[in-house]
Amino acid sequence: MLFRLRGRAALLAAVLACPTMTAPVMAADCAPAYGNKCYTQPHATQPYCPPGTPSAPPVEPPMAPGDKPMDDPMRDPMTDQPQAQQQQPQAQQPQQQQPQLAQPTFTPSAPTTAASSPQSVSPNMIGDFFGTGGGTISIPQMSRDFTGPILSGGSPAMFTALTPSGSYVGSPASPVFVTQTVPGPISVIGDAVGTIPTGSFWTAAGPVPSGFGPFATFTSDFLLNENPDETAATAAAFPNSAAVVFNGAQAFFVSNTGTVTPIISGVPFEGNGNFAVGTSYTIIDSFAQTLYVPAPASTNGGNVGRQKIGENTNPIPRDRVFMNYSLFDGARLAQGGVNVHRFTPGIEKTFFDGLASLEVRVPFAATANSNFVAGGPIDDNNVEFGSLTFYLKTLLHQTSNVAVGAGLGIAVPTYDDSTVSIFNPATNSLQRLVDIEAESVHLMPYIGAVLTPTERFFAQAFLQFDVDTNGNTVRTLNPMTGRLANTGTIQDSTYLFMDLAVGYWVHLNPESDSFVRGLAPVAELHWNRTLDSQDFVAGNGYVVGNPQQGRIETWNAVVGVNALLHDDATVTVGYGVPIAGGDDQFNGELRIIFNWLFGGAGSDPQRRVF
Repeated sequence: MLFRLRGRAALLAAVLACPTMTAPVMAADCAPAYGNKCYTQPHATQPYCPPGTPSAPPVEPPMAPGDKPMDDPMRDPMTDQPQAQQQQPQAQQPQQQQPQLAQPTFTPSAPTTAASSPQSVSPNMIGDFFGTGGGTISIPQMSRDFTGPILSGGSPAMFTALTPSGSYVGSPASPVFVTQTVPGPISVIGDAVGTIPTGSFWTAAGPVPSGFGPFATFTSDFLLNENPDETAATAAAFPNSAAVVFNGAQAFFVSNTGTVTPIISGVPFEGNGNFAVGTSYTIIDSFAQTLYVPAPASTNGGNVGRQKIGENTNPIPRDRVFMNYSLFDGARLAQGGVNVHRFTPGIEKTFFDGLASLEVRVPFAATANSNFVAGGPIDDNNVEFGSLTFYLKTLLHQTSNVAVGAGLGIAVPTYDDSTVSIFNPATNSLQRLVDIEAESVHLMPYIGAVLTPTERFFAQAFLQFDVDTNGNTVRTLNPMTGRLANTGTIQDSTYLFMDLAVGYWVHLNPESDSFVRGLAPVAELHWNRTLDSQDFVAGNGYVVGNPQQGRIETWNAVVGVNALLHDDATVTVGYGVPIAGGDDQFNGELRIIFNWLFGGAGSDPQRRVF
């Protein structure tokens, strides 16, 4: 009994003699150390036995050959087995586990390696492109004629013929005057649109016909020169016309309506009737001309613009809702430019464990009206919808500092048709000249990459194509029928987009409780180019699209700043300008972007910060 107590006391003293560490460590983290009776952590500088950790069995020195084991007070001499095994079953040794390493966190003061810098610190690209603009439509001269007598109360107005004093011998010499005695209206297509003042007169355009003399009855009509007062009244009746052209006038003798009473050498002119005046004018509503009108071709998005993958998007799929605002200063939708305010709300949702996502954009804008009136002002504050756009994204490859993704965009034509009209005073309404129907579906495949070599530095790039699959139908006015007729299909040019963005987090602490957790300036370069010349359609005297327009090329530069906010949100502000290419589509653009993460994106560090 005494030997047992002494042995246990010695073991207890050995355990207490081992130094300990303040940080608790599981027994699985310990390893046996020779030379003492306790465990040590593999990476600890001093051996220790954490609280609750059973001590290791004593290590006996090796026996020489032929030696017998010494008497052990803890062993039963009868069975040669430890007495503890006879009194109670041996305690099961705890199963060892791999040590649990601390997860790295992003703090501005602590440096990190590329291996601990996931693409989560790469924000979305800001973007640059408007992607559409105005163009040319050539229209033929639009005109209409009217010929008929001047009416008064539905009947021809009566005029008095006045001749110069002198005697008639045969046919008197010109001039002969036909003077209006009462105000007479001008009638065009049955509508009274102007009035000739009293006292207006016409003069004979040539010699007075025979039979116009003493004791003779007037039997023939004769031509008259232009009456300036009537032409002015006609032009005033068509204020929106391009021109009013006088074609001619003629005096008609209307018998049994009264007596023509000019006095010639004291002898009254013998006749039984009065005169009416018939006139002919051509109203030119529009000369043959080429108009610069908004969105004349099969553009993707109409007057709202295109939706590139490089606008507020990252190659990595993410769960988010967002709102993009863009102000395009001087967008080339009309002569002199138009300011366009575009809004693009949308949502992106991941699936397949975050390896893919579906993004939906619903753009609309305060922009130029897609219904253009020739010769009228530009309505540049009309609300228009753009193309409903879907992007299917997938993650192809990912390491700790590189990610590669690809996908396909589909733009559905939810924007308005483009039309060109002129005002028709005869019907007091607009006459449609050209109609470009919104029908084309665009496919936009892309590939993109993200690079984060350090915690702070990030870069990403996109390569994308935009292909019109079917074009838009063009209808023009047929002058023979007065109706719109199918003229052809106009195809949008195929675009190539290349986008590059680089940035650096000057402040980054995603785990802090402050409202602003990160700030990163960014610079972007965008190259946009068509791979073919602009298409055009010709027919019925119209040319929709410019046959002389070659390929379009633009270079745009964008600078901005990304702010990482509390509650998984970001705000991005950027400004872009064209720098080369010669086919600028705006003077400058301001972009403000908001993103908010939801769902599983907040728990995945690869997709939590963007």
